[in-house]
Amino acid sequence: MYSLMAAHYANMSRSRFEEDLVEKSWVCTITDSGLDQVCGFSTLMRIEAQVGDETVSALFSGDTIVKREYWGQQVLHSVLGRHMLTLAAEEPEIRTFWLLLSSGYKTYRLLPAFFLKFFPSFNALIPPDIGRIVDTLARMRFGSQYHPREGVVRFDQPTPLRPGVAEVDDRRLRDPHVAFFVRANPDHAAGDELVCIAELAQSNLTPTGRDMIEKAGPHGQSRIVEDDQ
Repeated sequence: MYSLMAAHYANMSRSRFEEDLVEKSWVCTITDSGLDQVCGFSTLMRIEAQVGDETVSALFSGDTIVKREYWGQQVLHSVLGRHMLTLAAEEPEIRTFWLLLSSGYKTYRLLPAFFLKFFPSFNALIPPDIGRIVDTLARMRFGSQYHPREGVVRFDQPTPLRPGVAEVDDRRLRDPHVAFFVRANPDHAAGDELVCIAELAQSNLTPTGRDMIEKAGPHGQSRIVEDDQ
């Protein structure tokens, strides 16, 4: 897993990777059925916060990457999405959100693919209650590295994507979601992370999102490991 991260992100260190991993509750991995190696993974943890009179829950995606040869396949996102919705359904009395950091347009582009409503977005202002939830969760998780006026996390030791992983060209900028991401996170190439949120509810899924989550990928294998400590 570390080798996969280091191949796609600059300035990675083994100790920092392991520190991040040990605090997570779940790891979703995908492997090629013909190879004995991890070709993609994502980590996940739950955060709960009191925002005014409401208790909210968020599932935060940590390190996430898919090997270049498997770009375009949706196995990892399908399995991770199904798992997050299952976790959200275990506490129906609490609103549960996906808290996502995006330093590349490919990650941000998952939001309009999966969700009807997500923030920030080019075609909707952030409602005040969602803004308070984002600020509370981001401050809890990232402290002074979160810059609320910009809506980004600027890590003291950033790990930007390596060249060739998620460059934005003129063709990509014709997509309004990609164009918005670049405007909202102008220093993404330096490692700035845009703080994003979407409510985890069946009613908030796009038809594509429902289809992706219901299906298992046609290739490879996946599993989710839970830390029960």
